[in-house]
Amino acid sequence: MSRLAEPKAAALQIVCSLEAAARLRHGEGELGFDFEHIDWSHGMKLGDLTPSEIYNAETMHELASNRDQLEYIVQLIKALGSSATDLLNHYERHLDPYYAKLSRGIASLPDELLALIFKYAACSQEEGTNYAFYLSQVSRRFRRISLSDKSLWCYLFFRHNTNLQKIARSVDNCGSNCDLHIIIKDDKMVDTHLLDGFMEKCSPFASRLCSISLFGDWCDAWEYEYRYYTLAGTINQLLSCPLSMPRLRELNLTQSRHHDPDDRNHINHI
Repeated sequence: MSRLAEPKAAALQIVCSLEAAARLRHGEGELGFDFEHIDWSHGMKLGDLTPSEIYNAETMHELASNRDQLEYIVQLIKALGSSATDLLNHYERHLDPYYAKLSRGIASLPDELLALIFKYAACSQEEGTNYAFYLSQVSRRFRRISLSDKSLWCYLFFRHNTNLQKIARSVDNCGSNCDLHIIIKDDKMVDTHLLDGFMEKCSPFASRLCSISLFGDWCDAWEYEYRYYTLAGTINQLLSCPLSMPRLRELNLTQSRHHDPDDRNHINHI
């Protein structure tokens, strides 16, 4: 085996991790975060040192070794960036002709028809405002049309990976008086601290809430075994929030599709 095979195999794992990170960005156009020295194990070592410190041989050896590794990391990042840029160019060469054709076709459509298409494409009652954000980032025209339809922004979804900043932006985009709808739906274990943050974001406009929908498995065992980490234990928490909701017309509690109604060991609380 070549002496370079092992480092390259490790570097390819970085590629997989970067691709996984890219899939988690939820359509955001910008990175949205920075890296600090303390994010690196080598950087944490520097934080323990002082400029006036006299380094012993062991410390000098460690610092020199870390420096060599960081120089290699910089080379890796440059190589990855060059490879990713080249791959991106290949994708653009394949997609640009299709985008050009689509753009010419879309350009011929009136704004009213595009707005109607957006209303069905955004699936706001199924996906919240995710697709509304996607549409608003396509072009200036798409952004203007999507922002003009307040109904695209009024369904606020909570999942374990919800971006709470997008919740506030959605409320801003739907205007100052539009009815709002909360949908809490997840198939993963949810830390109630995350739900607390979501409800804190929602509390300033609670008076505009028209409906609240919760989806989960409401059986006894699930509720009590994981009471503080799943949606099954959130009803009392939600009801205990001091919220004034004069517009509220619907409170929907929906049993998980995995629930077996014929199973006598499960009791449906709804």
